[in-house]
Amino acid sequence: MDFRQLHHPAGVLAGLFLLLAAGGAAAQTFMKCQDADGKWHYGDTAARECAKSRITEIDQEGNRVQEIEAPVSEEELAARKAAEEKARAEQEAADKLQGELERLRAIYDDEDAIIRARDERLAHIDRTVAINDALIKQSQSALAKLKQRAASRDTNRGYGNADRGVHRRERCRTRTTRGCGGKI
Repeated sequence: MDFRQLHHPAGVLAGLFLLLAAGGAAAQTFMKCQDADGKWHYGDTAARECAKSRITEIDQEGNRVQEIEAPVSEEELAARKAAEEKARAEQEAADKLQGELERLRAIYDDEDAIIRARDERLAHIDRTVAINDALIKQSQSALAKLKQRAASRDTNRGYGNADRGVHRRERCRTRTTRGCGGKI
């Protein structure tokens, strides 16, 4: 009798009875598994149909001897790998932080010394920013003065920036070539 194909509850009971009776005094176990379609399979070995499902090994008295987990799917493998990678990255970050803490402990006596050093560095940065702001304002002021001086020269000569090239050519035509830089 093929015990793997017993699907009816009465057939299952009959199969269990036969197994128990056939086992006699020997400590015999049998396998029980459910395939992808939901059908139960029983027998001396796990059915091929149960290759991707959990298999339960049962003794003569109907007690579970062991559970054999289903093989891991590709999705489960990918999820496990991602979880392991995440755990590894978290451990690396924790190790790096621990190393940094140890380095700071070797340099500074206590937390107050670290805070003082930080505050000194921030004060230095603030002073540098203030100096750079003053230099920028000074440069902007000098640029504005230069622009104003250039506009005033153009106004005093009677032409704006747009007409400057036209007026220079006209002046050069009336002068000798030496006065126009050799260009007419």
